[in-house]
Amino acid sequence: MGAALCLAGCREGDGKKEATASRAPEMVRQESRQAPVLPAVLELGKKMKEGQTAYDAVRQGMFSLPRELSRHDATALLDLLMTPPAPGWNELGWAAIFNDGLNVLRQGVNQPEGFMERLLECYRDENRPAVLRDYALQHFGTQLAAYYHNPENGKKLFPKAEVRQQAEEALRRALLPGNGTTMGTACNVADDIITACKASGTPAPFSTDELCRSCKETVLSSTENIHARITALGMLGRHESPAALKEARLWMMDEEQPVLFRAAAIAYVGKFPAENDRAALNTLAADTDLRLAQPAKKSLARLEGRS
Repeated sequence: MGAALCLAGCREGDGKKEATASRAPEMVRQESRQAPVLPAVLELGKKMKEGQTAYDAVRQGMFSLPRELSRHDATALLDLLMTPPAPGWNELGWAAIFNDGLNVLRQGVNQPEGFMERLLECYRDENRPAVLRDYALQHFGTQLAAYYHNPENGKKLFPKAEVRQQAEEALRRALLPGNGTTMGTACNVADDIITACKASGTPAPFSTDELCRSCKETVLSSTENIHARITALGMLGRHESPAALKEARLWMMDEEQPVLFRAAAIAYVGKFPAENDRAALNTLAADTDLRLAQPAKKSLARLEGRS
């Protein structure tokens, strides 16, 4: 450990720089790989093998890890997360642990070796549960947003430009209809990136118009995943795009539609309050289902504000 620190930070004349610098980089990397893993990380690995019954203990251990995890220990934790869960874990329980672990790693001082490459690999692996792939997309997308918020400081997140480009392309493809819940995740991530680019004055890898076109295609397709359609409709409203307004006025009154989709349609229509919508919104505001009544009341309030 001392030698590695010296390689990074020795000053001329300290008597150690020459000896350390003469060692082959591969030797230093090999020593790093062979270094003992932090006991707290090893203990997490043991707990993970116990299955769902260890859920609380694993979460507590995860959030107790020091933010200053070494790159070596961070990589060991990532190895644990990328390994298929032990028998006894249910899918959502393990997904929560997976997400927690990625949050810890992403917010740490030292990121794992090949972090973004491995998140991309996880996202592309169609044999993994969709929820894990969605989380992988969410996290490398969050890193992309951080990069664009400050490209100079963000270079440490994507030391390889080609990896960043691969992540952008994966995100662009995920925005296409037919990707199930992943499209909804990609929709939110893309919006975060566009916001970051506006804040930093950096050209965005895709435009708001492109995002809204993709959202329109998704929301207008009745065969798309309903959760993706709800997210897409919300995104159209966020960017004040009336691309699906005519259809949304029908959906919000259609009792054959899922309640949450109707609620999203009501909120979306409320972004463009028109006197012609007053009667329908009054009817919905009186509904006994609060999931419909509450967004209808908010939409009516906007209408009153514009009257």
